[in-house]
Parts: sequence; structure tokens; C-alpha cells
Amino acid sequence: MHKAARLILLFILCLAPATVTLAAEGKIIHDAEYYIIEAQNGERWAADDKQIDKKLADLRKKNGGKPPNIVYILLDDVGFGEIGMDNLSVIRGYKTPRMDALAKEGISLQRMYTEPSCTPTRVAMMTGRYPTRTGTTEAKATLAGDGLHAEEITLAEVLRDAGYYTSHVGKWHMGDIEQAYASNQGFMHAEFPIHQQGQLAIMGRDMESADIIRGVDASRQKQTFTLDKLFTPDPAHMVTSVELRDGKLYEVEMEPGEAWTQKKYREMNERYQKNALEQLRTLSKQDKPFFLTIGRYFLSRLFRSSGANTTPSTVARWPTFWLRSTNGLVRLSTKWTNWGLPKTRLLW
Repeated sequence: MHKAARLILLFILCLAPATVTLAAEGKIIHDAEYYIIEAQNGERWAADDKQIDKKLADLRKKNGGKPPNIVYILLDDVGFGEIGMDNLSVIRGYKTPRMDALAKEGISLQRMYTEPSCTPTRVAMMTGRYPTRTGTTEAKATLAGDGLHAEEITLAEVLRDAGYYTSHVGKWHMGDIEQAYASNQGFMHAEFPIHQQGQLAIMGRDMESADIIRGVDASRQKQTFTLDKLFTPDPAHMVTSVELRDGKLYEVEMEPGEAWTQKKYREMNERYQKNALEQLRTLSKQDKPFFLTIGRYFLSRLFRSSGANTTPSTVARWPTFWLRSTNGLVRLSTKWTNWGLPKTRLLW
């Protein structure tokens, strides 16, 4: 190898981030930035950890020594303070007393790191790492061919190995490569769409008829300048919603060659809402602690305390989408109470 090439290779290797590695004795070795921040905040972190440990110990004690069940519900397109915070929701948002009660029965965490887009936020929550560390800094809206790497350690994997039953229902959006699938990232039960929201929401022939997208129906254009005809996507060729059964993924609710439509998109979301409730019902009968994540696509049907149907004033074309799935969350919190699940076994 040429000397200059060897020097460049050595330089690259020296720059490779030592993000989080395990030493022989099992101690976690972080990168330099972590230790810089730890030196400034270590005492406060230790105090916070003690409070959290005490709260968790109290929950376990009240629950007969069992660890808490964890239900994680992630909503798209909800602004800070629009739900769950009366001081802000009175100005811009909605009163959600059932969801508030659900949160207060467990632990309400109101300081968090997030990003103003879908994939980075989901990956950060699932891995506990900044999106830049995992290379998932964008919410891809097209066929991307990337996603969460198999080597990343997810919360589902950690909890599964700790004895939890792990289940995911609904939107995933952490990549369209196989290693990024929920079924390959620690979930023992998984129902999710492979593709991202952009394909599912707008890549359909009916959407081209509505002039929302162009080019998904090759028969409508002359393709004069198309050199690679395989580049033109056909919604009927996409594998959409899949379910994990006996260790294998199966496409559901789509016949071979059937075209993807807005009607199918809406039916998929309604199916996820129904199946999330069914999954919670099933898991609540088990003695084993569970980790259930529910990904919502669109929100819909929020009501003021007066009973009047309301929509966000800032979204002209979203009312139908906005208003439907949060109703599902209210139903979920009601079902949680009806099934008699212990209050002390919930983290929100």
C-alpha cells in the first residue's frame, strides 16, 4: 500500500467514533463528549437517578414485586402542550382528562430530547442515542433502502432479554431495509407497514387522479424520457402491512396485484387501532410483564369538554386525519381501566 494511502487510512481509523463500547470487565466506555458533559452534570444526574429508582421501587412494591408494564404510544403531528398540559392546551389544544389520568397513574416524563420529524424521534427513543449516531437523521418519504442497523441495541431487545414480552402495533418508520423491521429489532409480536408514510399516504393511482402526485401510473404518461422503466414505481408492487406469525412475516389485507389506495390506507389505520386494543387485552391476561408500543398514523376526533367537535385552526386540510386516532387513545385508556389492570404497572 502506498505510504500516503496508509496515512489516510490510519487517520480515518483514528477519527472513527468510539461511541459506546464494552470493556472486558463489562463497563461502558463512552466517547469524550459524554465525559465532558458528565463532569458538569454528574451530581444532578445521580440525584435524578435516585428519585427514579425510588419511584420504580415503589411501583414494584405496590405491584407485588413485579416490574411495571410499559405502554408507549407515539403520535404524529402533535405540538408541545396541545394535550396533557392544561396551562397550554387551554390556548392551543384540547383537554384530555382520560389520557391525563392514565399518565398520572404512572410516571409522567415531561423533559425529553426529540426532533421535528418522524424517523429521528422514533430511533432516538428506541435506541437512546442521538439520530446522528445511527445515521437516521431524516424522515424518508420515498423508497430509501436504508434504516436502523441490526447492530443497534433497542429498548425492545433490552426488555425482551430482561423477561418482558415485547409487542409493536402500527406505524414503524425506522427504515425499509429488512434489518430495520420491528420483527428484527427485539419485538416478539409485530404488526407494521414496511414502507414509509410518504408511500402509504400519497403513492396511489387515486392520488394521481387527485393531482397530489405524478408518475405512479405509467399508463397515464408517454414515458418518452424514461430510460429505466423499472424506476417508475407501481403501488401494486409494494408490500404494505405485515404481521409476524410463527417467526415469519406475512402481508395482510392485500391480494396479489391489488393496487394500494387511500381507502386501503384508512382501513390499515383502523385495523391497527382495533388490533392495539386486542393486543392490550391479550397481554393484560398474562402474568409476564409486557412492553407494548403503538404507532399512530393520523389523529382524529378530539372533543372539547362541551362536546363540540373541534379541529386545529392551523391545519386547513388535516381535520379528518387529525381527529380520528386520538379518539382511539381515549378508547385505549378507557379499556385499560375496564380491564382492571393495576394502576401501578403503567409507565407513560
